[in-house]
Amino acid sequence: MLDKFENLLLIDASDNKITEVTQSLPNLNSFLLMNNRLKKFPVLNNMQKLIVLNLKSNNIKDLNNVNPKKIPNVQNLDLSDNKIGYEGQ
Repeated sequence: MLDKFENLLLIDASDNKITEVTQSLPNLNSFLLMNNRLKKFPVLNNMQKLIVLNLKSNNIKDLNNVNPKKIPNVQNLDLSDNKIGYEGQ
């Protein structure tokens, strides 16, 4: 949806009722998605400049969608207050 805005540096989509994210923005530095209803880790493509990804307070249950090669420069990843478990649980 926002792919046409390829020069965006920051998106703050916090406090919405977002349930799913698929995004490709090559220049984005910060993606703030706190307090939404995400159930899965976002599908992020071509996000080499992303440094901050805040997914705090969602409903993420696993990290199956994580592809570090597509977000190689993330330095700050906040997954606190989610429902992430592990296979043995």
